[in-house]
Amino acid sequence: NVYFGKKIKTIQPILITGAKAWHLGNKFKNQFKSSFEEQIRKYKRKNQEILISFGEIDCRSDEGIINFSNKNRKNYFVVCEKTIIDYINYMEKNLKKYFEKRYYLGIPAPFPITNENDELHSKRKKLIKFFNQNLKKETKERGAYFIDVYSLTVDENGENNKLYMC
Repeated sequence: NVYFGKKIKTIQPILITGAKAWHLGNKFKNQFKSSFEEQIRKYKRKNQEILISFGEIDCRSDEGIINFSNKNRKNYFVVCEKTIIDYINYMEKNLKKYFEKRYYLGIPAPFPITNENDELHSKRKKLIKFFNQNLKKETKERGAYFIDVYSLTVDENGENNKLYMC
C-alpha cells in the first residue's frame, strides 16, 4: 500500500524480466511486448491508475543505448530520444484506453561502478539525465504524469545521493 495524495492505494506489481523501453518501442513483435500485452489484458481496470517503470536497463553502460550506439556508431542522445518516443507511443496506445491516469517513473541517478572508466561513467550520467528529461517531456505532451525519481536521487555530481534508489 502507498499513499497517493491523501488516499491509500494498493499496488499490484507486474514484472517483465529483462524488458527494456527499447523492446516495447521496437516496431517488431517480441516476447516482451507479448508479455506486457498479456499482463495489461489480465489487470486492466477502466479509470484506474497505473505506475510504469522502464528505462533503467536501457541506460546501463554495458547494454542498452550506450552499447548499441557504440556498436553502430550512432549518437547516444539521438538513439535515446528515438527510444523514448517509440516507447511512449507504444505504451500510450496500449494503456490510455484502460487507465485514466498513467504515471511514468523516471530512473534514479547512477551509482558509480568500480570497473567503469571515467569516460563511460560520464556518458552514463549524461544519458540518465537526458533520458529523464525526455521521458518527462514526452509523457506530459501525451497527458500522462511523470514521477521524477532522478531529482530525489541525484547529488551535485550527477551521481546517486545514496539516500534513495527509487
